[in-house]
Amino acid sequence: MNASALAEFITWAGIAWSHYKFRKAYIAQDKDINDLPFKAKWYPLEPILALIMCMVVIIGQNYEALIQGRDFVTLLTSYIGLWIFLLIWARYKLITKSKAIDPLQADIKRYNY
Repeated sequence: MNASALAEFITWAGIAWSHYKFRKAYIAQDKDINDLPFKAKWYPLEPILALIMCMVVIIGQNYEALIQGRDFVTLLTSYIGLWIFLLIWARYKLITKSKAIDPLQADIKRYNY
């Protein structure tokens, strides 16, 4: 149950981050925002606020165990989805040696808006 609930918030945090980075690249490449079928009215506030809210929920999953730090098993099980995500993400970064993409270099041309 913990892993499933946590996975949902990790996914939403990824969506918020992707939205922020996509729109940043879209603007940096001098694209017209009006060409997008869906627009966030209060960009960049919306994706940043969504990301912050998701992070608060993720950290607050079992904040008592996090603050006390005594019961390692409870801490591990409460954040099991986060540990799994971070291990998979770190492995991917190590294997592919991928780096952050400059907004001007992002490939957004192949999508049809």
